Amino acid sequence: MSRVGIDVGTAGRLFRLILGVGILFFVSYRILQAWIAFGAAIAPAVITIVIYFAAILAAYLALYWLIGKRVLARDRPWINTLLIVGPPYLMFIIHLTLYRIDLLLMALLLYISISLILSWKIRYGGCEMVSIPIIIFRQRCTTYCIPIVVVDVLERRWAERKKMDS
Repeated sequence: MSRVGIDVGTAGRLFRLILGVGILFFVSYRILQAWIAFGAAIAPAVITIVIYFAAILAAYLALYWLIGKRVLARDRPWINTLLIVGPPYLMFIIHLTLYRIDLLLMALLLYISISLILSWKIRYGGCEMVSIPIIIFRQRCTTYCIPIVVVDVLERRWAERKKMDS
């Protein structure tokens, strides 16, 4: 039987793929739009986005490596979700108050889009923020991807009803 927060059905996978490709398209469009408007002058901004992306990736790899087996492996999906989703929200709020958010937001959206596409590929139904660490460390944890968990729950209930009716 599938478990919400770790397994994913067809609708959940498709939703993740469409959302991931949509966000990737949005980020690419914004960068292309800036490139057309400003030319090579945006190169430092693109480099900054790449650096932010690398920092986000490194942070999630470190988080997963440090607490994956000890904390995330336990079956406490809401605590896992808080640990995984909390840092980007906190980072975003701090960055919003101290700096300009455009480049960090673009890097975070790029990370989320790639992670959603990878979640689709590996059939992971948890928080997309850990899709890359899951691939690298080969260990899944139960988390919820808010608000995508709603799609997963509805799909699971529909599948259970359909199974009971037959």
